[in-house]
Amino acid sequence: MRRFGVALGLAAFLTLGTALTAFAHDASGTFVVGSTQVRIAEKDVTLEVPVHVFKDNQVWVPVRAVVEAWGGKVDWDGEKRQVHVFGPAGQHFILTVGSAEVNILSGGGSSPLSGPVHIVKDRAQVPLKFLADNFGYHYAFDEATKTVKVTVEGH
Repeated sequence: MRRFGVALGLAAFLTLGTALTAFAHDASGTFVVGSTQVRIAEKDVTLEVPVHVFKDNQVWVPVRAVVEAWGGKVDWDGEKRQVHVFGPAGQHFILTVGSAEVNILSGGGSSPLSGPVHIVKDRAQVPLKFLADNFGYHYAFDEATKTVKVTVEGH
């Protein structure tokens, strides 16, 4: 019985450690409109599609490259033309190509986007602010330099 308690305690510790690591992940990023070169989580990342402005002057990015650089996971359902996004802290939402409505599974309900999810060069595009907000990150746009800074509190 004691071994079971020790094993259970170790499992709980490892699970908590993994969860805390996800929250502590440095997801800081710098995104310049028109560029395919971005800096995310202290790494240089090359996007397949440049950071661009779309509906309502929102900055849009390819979802997979950004989410994976932030420690999340993305699955594509080609039949339904949907992107399943799994954030590093347990977030889960579904983006549907052609729709401006996001189905949020981790918190229930839905959320509007400033425009429909669209495909550029076989990559689903979403507003960077939506991703940052839903992952709990801070988003700041500098109009003069057309640069977005994404930061995580404490980093």
